[in-house]
This record gives sequence, C-alpha cells and structure tokens, in this order.
Amino acid sequence: MGEVGEERRQAAQKSMLREAFRRGWPSVADWVPKRVRREALAYVRCGDARYGFVEVSCDDCHQSRVVAFCCKGRGWCPSCTNRRAVETGVRLAALLPWVRHRQWTLSLPFKLRFLVVKRPELLKRLELRLVRAVWRWQRAVARRLGVSGPLRGGAVVFTQWFGSSLQVTPHLHGLVAEALWTPTGELVALPAPDTAEVEGILVRVLRGAQKDFADLEAPWPFRRVRGCAA
Repeated sequence: MGEVGEERRQAAQKSMLREAFRRGWPSVADWVPKRVRREALAYVRCGDARYGFVEVSCDDCHQSRVVAFCCKGRGWCPSCTNRRAVETGVRLAALLPWVRHRQWTLSLPFKLRFLVVKRPELLKRLELRLVRAVWRWQRAVARRLGVSGPLRGGAVVFTQWFGSSLQVTPHLHGLVAEALWTPTGELVALPAPDTAEVEGILVRVLRGAQKDFADLEAPWPFRRVRGCAA
C-alpha cells in the first residue's frame, strides 16, 4: 500500500496542471492579488513532503509511510477541492430535509465577470436576490394552493469562480427545497416551476441587480428587463 500511495503522490507532482503552474506562474505572479498568490503557493506545495508531513504505520503489517500535508485550498487544487466537495456532500445529505430540491444556477455575462472578481460583495448580493426571488415565487404558489400564514423556505448556495477550463466564470449554484414550512413545522410541498415562472424569477433578479451595478464603470449588459432578459 505504501508503494501505491507513493506512486499517486508522484503522479500528482507530475500532473499537467502542476507543470503549467511551474512554467506559467512566474510570468503572472507579480500582478495578481495577494490572495491568489497565497492560493497558488499553497497548491504548488500541496502533497510535497518537503513542506511538512506525518508518518503513519499499519497495526497489522507494521509498515509505515509518509503522508505529506495538503493545502486545503478552495481555488484550483483538484485533490483538495474534490475532497472538500465529497465531505460537504456527505454533510448536506445528513442535514437537508427529505424533500425534493431543485438546482438554480445563475451565471454572469462576460462584461461583469471581472468586476465581480474585484468586488465579491456584488456576487453575494446576487445570491441573496436569487434566493429571495425563488422564495417569493414559492410563497405565491403556496397562497394559490390555499396556504395562509407565514412560510419559510430553505436553500444552500455555493459560489464557483472558475469554469471547467480554469477560465474566470463566477456563477452561483443554489440548491433550493421545493417546499415551504409553517411556524409549527408543517411541510407544504410545491410543484415544479414552468418556463414562464423561471423567466419571471430571472426578471426579478435582474431588476434588483441593475441597482447593484448602477455605479460600476461597465454599462449594464441587458438592454431591457421586461418579461425576459435581452
């Protein structure tokens, strides 16, 4: 088992992504933000025993091996981000209620992506607007079903900054329960939205976001917000 672990460690050190960092990073390291430099340096050192390790041994065979420290990064380290995703999925499976959930994804046009990278609080505002717009629609549906009184929804939202090719693509992945709850904990199951209802939620989000982006240098990329995005 020690030989297999060593082979995997060496393979990670020789990966295409690691080699791309070694070759290209020196040419861009001076002008990227400090947080990016910290993330990159941690990734380069991830899994390298020269920067820290622990020695573990097997109680049965008494063989020992060296396990290098990982960077625990949230950026582009494939090993650490994949492990974090698996651990988060396990936790969510234990915490989320046993009802249907729908994924809501919101991406940004190219003109706004780098502005959001510079001002991450804008993406947080979009997150709040998206969730609140979905909940508003859900409450309206519940009212049509004859449910009265205060209702609360549930949602979990994750921010993703890069695409599959490591291009800057800030976007949101929201997991929203297709149900609402009364103050006494009674479950109100809801039907799935149709295309027109999804477009209506998008229009509400865009109208609110237009105010958030009003003071930015780049012009708002949507010519109109009336029924659908232009």
